[in-house]
Amino acid sequence: MHYFAEQARAYWFLDLVMSEWQELVQRRAFLVINLLVSRKSAIIKVSDGNGSDVKNRHVKVTDCPDGNYKFFLLLAQTPF
Repeated sequence: MHYFAEQARAYWFLDLVMSEWQELVQRRAFLVINLLVSRKSAIIKVSDGNGSDVKNRHVKVTDCPDGNYKFFLLLAQTPF
């Protein structure tokens, strides 16, 4: 995701995922995040990978390039 944010100048996307959806990241080991950008606005859909939407968000204005981007967020469990 960092490479995407850097290339698309979309650091707001990383901030959104890690701040607003922190509780999802902590409760689920795997998330699929779809970012659909069209005509300067975006829709973000977060699912569990099995077709069930977990959270959705509309972004009114963005300068991110148009496209349909998909990210897979896998949280590795580290033994202590």
